Amino acid sequence: MADRQKKKSPISINLGTIVFFLIVIYLAFYVVIYLSKDKLAVYEVSASNIEDKISSTGVILREEKVYGLEQDGYVNHYVQDSARVNKGGTVYMIDTTGKIQAYLNGLEAKEIMTETERDRIIERLRAFSESYSDDHFSVVYESHREISHDLTAYIDTVLAKHSKELRKKYGKKSYVSVKAGDSGIVSFSSDGLEGLTTKEINRDIFVNKPKMAELQTSEKQKKGDPVYRLVSSQNWTLLVPLDEEDQVRRLEEAAEKNNSRIQVFFDKDNFTTRASCDCRKINGSYYAILSFDDYVQRYINQRYLYVDLILSSTKGLKIPSSSIVDKEVFQIPDYYLVRGSNSSSKDHVNLVTTDKDGKRIITQKNVKVYKNQDGIAWIYGADLEKGTEIADERQENTMTLPETITIQGVYSINRGYTIFKIISIEQRNEDYCIISIADSDVALYDRIILNSSTVKENQVIY
Repeated sequence: MADRQKKKSPISINLGTIVFFLIVIYLAFYVVIYLSKDKLAVYEVSASNIEDKISSTGVILREEKVYGLEQDGYVNHYVQDSARVNKGGTVYMIDTTGKIQAYLNGLEAKEIMTETERDRIIERLRAFSESYSDDHFSVVYESHREISHDLTAYIDTVLAKHSKELRKKYGKKSYVSVKAGDSGIVSFSSDGLEGLTTKEINRDIFVNKPKMAELQTSEKQKKGDPVYRLVSSQNWTLLVPLDEEDQVRRLEEAAEKNNSRIQVFFDKDNFTTRASCDCRKINGSYYAILSFDDYVQRYINQRYLYVDLILSSTKGLKIPSSSIVDKEVFQIPDYYLVRGSNSSSKDHVNLVTTDKDGKRIITQKNVKVYKNQDGIAWIYGADLEKGTEIADERQENTMTLPETITIQGVYSINRGYTIFKIISIEQRNEDYCIISIADSDVALYDRIILNSSTVKENQVIY
């Protein structure tokens, strides 16, 4: 009996499996190629401006004096904080017995705050809520002081309203009215730096910053206690420390261009104005001395102000510095541009060469014309070199191409492929440039390549 021979079954190939593996291999290859390629980033041109500025905290010097209480007693003010008072005008009243203070406390419960007074306090609370941030925590103390001044002003209004009644009830000797010794603006806060002069400025003053202390209180005060501060002039000075001699040079150059004046931005209330500027070395350090003849009332309760000294401000179109491309081009008179055989545009030049017999030969070459203005054209062409001879349209005049010049531009992709567009830079920093709207081919909202080194001119993007 013959041995049974087992037949080997042929290996079956599943076509679907092969196709699947081919797709996986293709996708893996595509992913590898994609990850290895430089990624294109696109930027949309926007309108903006670049400022060259010096930012620092300055200290205020003013013509100011702190007045002490003339005798023991309770103080009630006749004027509001930051109000102007004339010489001889009543600033505050001293309650010598304390009876008037007790009487006023009873009146406060009966008096109704006017709508104007109430709205002023609500507005301060609203402004505080909108402007508060952890970076400017000091605004809490400023808002508290302002609201306290408003409430005190309300109490003093009650006092003025019932002055005749008080005089009749307690007699004239129960209180003393104190007049202002000079005209000026009244403040009910002090930091002890009222006598500070330019000669005394040093860097320690900017490290150990004393706070403005509140002078208003409902407690009984002693003779000589500070009761109010009077600023007697609209002229004031802000001394801003400069860290480097380079800052001094830049600031002096900017001031010289603007008749010794500089633009100043106040961070506290987003206010901008101009001030006379002088740079000086005081006690071994450089300072910008800014002189103002207005706005003393605006910052009467401030000693330190954070400011930006605007050296220059350039408006235009904003583009990233990484998008800028350098191009080498030839400058030629535009009458050397000619029409090609199949072109209606003057985008060719006549190349002049000679054969072995010395006969002149004219051939046309297509060139890229980047700019044609005031009779001068900027051109580029492959294989064009310095010394190449070209002829005008009538072939009567010739010239040799000079050294190339470098122009700057960006790659626009508005049409789906890269087009080189000339730019004119007005201001530049490490990250961005401001380019001229009038002298650049780039327009607002143009889409440009952010990383210009990853593409070439006329490259199809999509």
